[in-house]
Amino acid sequence: MEILNQILEIVNSQLESDVKISLSQIEDNLIEHKMDSIIFIKIIVALEEKFNIEIPDQYLVISELATINAIHKVVLNELNKLKKN
Repeated sequence: MEILNQILEIVNSQLESDVKISLSQIEDNLIEHKMDSIIFIKIIVALEEKFNIEIPDQYLVISELATINAIHKVVLNELNKLKKN
């Protein structure tokens, strides 16, 4: 849950909206919350820096990571890969 909250914090800090996304909205399409390609890249960079991971290239498409839940799954997967190494 802590990782999910950190992801929410990162996304909310990058979105140019007065309304913050909550845990109940993790399946909302972030494009509907004004996430464009520039904000998307800022979110990716912030995630990579925060968690010391590299998001795989196949996810560097806005449609692949358009929800908090999708982002969470990828971050968890990359963190698990680090633990195994």
